Amino acid sequence: MHRNQSADLRRRWERVRRAYLLAHPLCECAECLAVAEPLRPAAREVDHIDGLGLLGPLAFDPDNLQALTKAHHSRKTAGESFDH
Repeated sequence: MHRNQSADLRRRWERVRRAYLLAHPLCECAECLAVAEPLRPAAREVDHIDGLGLLGPLAFDPDNLQALTKAHHSRKTAGESFDH
């Protein structure tokens, strides 16, 4: 990927990420969704559900995103297999 394309991609992702967190301020992992909303922790990161990140075809699709706490995002990422 060309350097300018990479920078454009990062800028676009940052805009999408900020907007998603504004619309989804609480953690959306299965564990947290089972808890009453007032007790759910604040999300700090946006995760690509498909695990492909910005390289995936659904990189900016809101249906492929979920707001997570840093700990929950780290746990999910550590458990992902990158042999897609």
